Amino acid sequence: MSFVDAPAAMRIGRYQIDIVRTLPLQRGVYSQVEHSIDYGGELWVAEYRLTGLSLADGAAVQGWLDQISDPGVNGRLGTPLGASVAAFGTETATSLQIVGATLAGARAIPVDGATPAATLLAGTWLSIGNHLHRVRTDFTSDGTGAGSLSITPRLREAFADNQPVELSAPKSLWKVASSSPWVRDEVDRWEPVTLKLSEAIRP
Repeated sequence: MSFVDAPAAMRIGRYQIDIVRTLPLQRGVYSQVEHSIDYGGELWVAEYRLTGLSLADGAAVQGWLDQISDPGVNGRLGTPLGASVAAFGTETATSLQIVGATLAGARAIPVDGATPAATLLAGTWLSIGNHLHRVRTDFTSDGTGAGSLSITPRLREAFADNQPVELSAPKSLWKVASSSPWVRDEVDRWEPVTLKLSEAIRP
């Protein structure tokens, strides 16, 4: 599958990103008993509220949505703060590297390339191979800039040695689950639009 980057015109006024581990309660057709179904993994879901869209900006976003509506195309979108997102802690490097081959499903990954004795605090956003992750527990590199980084969710795929771990502008692949109606206001701009997204796990 291919992907298309979100247009620069996509101005995000408000957002919420959550991770799903259990599907909502469901009720059987012939039963009043409600039950939950465990999701076999961890899945990012997000809600982005777009504001300040001129007609031209709206056309760019609508064109992007049209492109990623194809089953074979995903949308690539950064964290809400985009390139300005900062690591929480004392780490100043913009990216780290995975050490050695790492299997899909790994929670702790060996890395190097960090500032010696630097920290990344739990909750720091990062991306590995177009998949969004967060630091799960506080990380401190050793005197050589290496260490074991615990992440959530688990790795989506296997990676080779030296795979970058991006800190400065994390991005992930998404599919649009729904969009609120596009309505022009009295000054011929688009009223705020809400997009609901779900992570596209397979690239």
